Amino acid sequence: MWEPMLGDARDESARRAAISEIASDVPLRTMGRPEDVANLVVYLASDESAYVTGAEFTIDGGILAGSAAVPKVNSGGAEA
Repeated sequence: MWEPMLGDARDESARRAAISEIASDVPLRTMGRPEDVANLVVYLASDESAYVTGAEFTIDGGILAGSAAVPKVNSGGAEA
């Protein structure tokens, strides 16, 4: 999926750099893929999830777990 925040669709190197920048703030250090969501859907549609009720599932690579919420600091020691 192309997002405007990833830059100009014609510049693949800029797109890859933007993805790397975003992924560096995700605890698992990678962008989510459609397959990550599909795997949860398969689980929820299976008999393995028969005892699961009223649950919320967050598929974010650990962002809401809080470990990526540290502000970036520039070379002068101030928050960027």
